[in-house]
Order: sequence, then C-alpha cells, then structure tokens
Amino acid sequence: MFSGAKMRLLKWREKKHPNWKTEIPRPTLDRNKIVEETKNAMKYLENLHEEYKRILDQLLEQLPTLSECGDDKNSLIQQKVDFLKKNLVVIERGLEDSKIFLTLNNIVENIENEVRENEEEIGSLKERIKALKLENNTLRRDLSITQRKLIETEEQSVTLEVERDHLAFMNSLLCEEPCIEETSDEGESLDLSFIDEKETEETEASFPNLPCSIEIDCSLNPRLKIFYNLVMGYIAKGSYEIAAPLCKTTLQDLQEKYGPHHPDVVAMMDIITIVYRGMRRYKDAAKIQHEVLDIKKKTLSQNDISIASTLNTLSALYGKTRKVEEAEKFCRKAVEFRKRVLGKNHVDVGKQLCNLAAICCHTKKYKEAVNCYQEALEILSCTLGPENTYTVKTKNNLASLYVETENYKEAEKLYKEILSYMPQEKSTKAEKEVPVLEETNKKEVKQQENSVHQKKETSSFTAKEVLKNLQNVYEKNGELEDQKKISNGKLDQGLNAS
Repeated sequence: MFSGAKMRLLKWREKKHPNWKTEIPRPTLDRNKIVEETKNAMKYLENLHEEYKRILDQLLEQLPTLSECGDDKNSLIQQKVDFLKKNLVVIERGLEDSKIFLTLNNIVENIENEVRENEEEIGSLKERIKALKLENNTLRRDLSITQRKLIETEEQSVTLEVERDHLAFMNSLLCEEPCIEETSDEGESLDLSFIDEKETEETEASFPNLPCSIEIDCSLNPRLKIFYNLVMGYIAKGSYEIAAPLCKTTLQDLQEKYGPHHPDVVAMMDIITIVYRGMRRYKDAAKIQHEVLDIKKKTLSQNDISIASTLNTLSALYGKTRKVEEAEKFCRKAVEFRKRVLGKNHVDVGKQLCNLAAICCHTKKYKEAVNCYQEALEILSCTLGPENTYTVKTKNNLASLYVETENYKEAEKLYKEILSYMPQEKSTKAEKEVPVLEETNKKEVKQQENSVHQKKETSSFTAKEVLKNLQNVYEKNGELEDQKKISNGKLDQGLNAS
C-alpha cells in the first residue's frame, strides 16, 4: 500500500503530466544507417589518430631541446605527451571496436544471405514435393487402372484358352466317329425320397436329376470354374455325348499334370459324377465317388465335412441303383460322421437323419424310421424353428409314417399342427416330401434367424393335400363326423377355435 505522501505525489503527477505512465517508443535504427555512421566515425577517428600522432611526434622531438630551458616548461610538455598517448590508446580501442562491429555485421549479412538462400531452396523443394505428390497420385491411379486391365486380360486369356481347347476337342470329335455313351445301369432305379436334391423348378428345368449336394471347389483354379460352367451348359441342353468325353479328356490331363490326389482332380471327378448322374449311369458315378472318398481320406483331415457330403452322395447313388443295403450303410456313416464333427444337435445332422429314415421306410424298418424322424424333428425344431419348411416337411413325413403303421392319433396330431402353420392360400404346386440335405452356409444361417422369411418359404405340399391326408386318417380310424367336417370345410374353424 502507498503512504499518504506517495499518493499525493502520484495525484500531482497525473494532474501535471497525465501521460507520464505511457511508454515512450524507442527509436528504431536502420542497420545500414548504423554501419554507415560507424564507418564515418572510423574515418574521423583515423584522422584524429593521425593528427594526434603527428603532434606527439613533434613534441617528442622538441622535448630534448626544451630540457635546458627549465623544469616548468619541460613538465608541461611532458603532460601534453602523456595526454596525447592516452587519447591515442582510446582512439585505437575505438577503431578496433568499430572493426569488430563491421566484422560482425559482415558475418550477420552472410548468415542472412545463407538463410535467405536456404528459404528459397526450401520453398522450391516444397513446390517440387507437391509436384511429386501429384505425379505419385497420377501414377497410383494409372497403376490401379493397369492392374484392373491386367486382371481382366488374364480372365479373358483364360476364357480364350478354355474355348481354344474346347474347339480343338470338338475338331477332334468331327474327325472321329461319334461316341455314343451307353448306360451301365439296367432297369429303372428306385426313386428313394432321401436323395439329396434341390427341388426348385429352376433346377429341374436346367439340370434334371442332378444331385446338388456335390460341391465343386473352383476357387483355386479359375479355368476349372469356366470349364464347370461350360459342362453345365451342355448338361442343360442335354448334350451328354459332348460333355462326357470332354470331362474324361480333361480329367486325364489334370491327372498327368498334377497327380491323382490334387484338389482340381477331385473337383473334376465331382463334375464327371454330375454328368453320369444326368445320364443315369449311377454305377459309374458311384465308382467315381468311391475314388473321391479314398482321395479325401488320404489328403484331407479326418474331420473335414466334405467327407460326409461324399458319403451322402454315395448313399443317394446306391439308392438310385436299388442297392438299398449299400445306401443305408453309407447314410449311417454320414450320420455318425456329422454327429462326431458337428455335434448331435446340428441342423445338418437332423437333415441326414431324415435321409436315413427314408431308407428305413423303404426297407420297412418302421420303428427305426420313426425314431430317426422324431430325433430329426427335435433337432430341426430347436435349430430352425417349428414353422420352418424343413421342420414342417419332416412332420408331414412322420405323419405319413404313422398312417402307414396305423398310429392314427399321432398322425392326426401332426397333421393338425401342420395345418396351423400353413396359410390356406399357399401354392398348389406339389414338390417332394423330404427336406434337402445341404451344407450349412452363411445364407442359410441368416434364413434360420429370420422367422418371418421362413414362414414365406414355398412348401413342398399344400394345405389341400394335408386336409386330404387328414381325411384319409379319419376314414381309416372310423371318425365319420370329423371326416364330414373336412368335406364341408369346417375343420379350419375347429382348429382356430381350439
């Protein structure tokens, strides 16, 4: 805190000098002006130094002659000499300081020139870096375009090579006598319901009688994928006389090039199986699949799920050749394999059990068939849901089996459950009764999680057919009133009321 006297002093200053607190701006001197003034001062000091030197020399010359005149005059001259010497020393120091200042100024100027040159160089480097970045981006864009064109060119090259080989093969066929493939199977095959096929109209129209459970792995060889599409095109047109020898020739080339156990060889053998299946050469197809199974057991892991797919395909092929015992054996192996690898409650295990139940029905092992259907129904209900198409199909098959074994109450119960899941406006188009067995993939899992989409799936049978089956149950069981309800269309009301 200020005392009273200091406060009065501050107030007096503010009255007399109101701007005494403001800072006085310091004069800014130009360095060039300072250097120029320093040089002028050096010239003045040099002149002064020469003048003092000249006077000192004169006094020193007069000093011996004046020593005879008396001590007073001699002492006065001596004082002048000392004064001149001191001033000469000061002038010399000033000159040295001025030289040092000028030297430092030269050094600073050199440094500033170097900094200026470096800044210009840095600026030019930045501009060059920007230009290089633009050039780099352009080169990257050109590189990506070139790589894309290279990939397209390679694909075109592969396609052209396959077409060239195909044209060469067709040319060789024209030079030789036509090759007519004779079927190796005698008689008609049994139409077992466990055959693993996709039962859509599109598949039946394009590739009739083909087991869709055979999975062709063409990911490692793009040429094989193109060849597969080519063969499927011939099969769609029914040109088996071209597809079969073409596949045989290609298989021989792959075996000679890669060896008998290469994945491309296995994929080619699966393609030949599809061709033989379309030609109804089931025995030859089964023989090929036996070789595929042996190769997979030697080259793949013991838990590779594709082994189960091959076992199921063999079961289907033996079913077509009416070798039910062999079909049952391979189907049981497929069930055990899937249970061991996937677990007892996996959806594919349930579908494989449906196939085994179909075989047991054909061999009249009804008790075991009922057990298989019940186990499959429990698995499918838990994994896919009770209203899923596969689950409803399995219930329908089990209800038909109950009718066959005269267990009408259980059949009536299942038919009513099916009718509660089925809207009446469903399509009247009939399909086969057994669920398709296929490997679970991401799309199927997505469909399993979406129950709304599952309800909209097309069923393999219609509500009208289920009502007819239920009427048959009532007729065999002697329940005339319920039979009349169905004939009058009143069963729906009873189901809704219950």
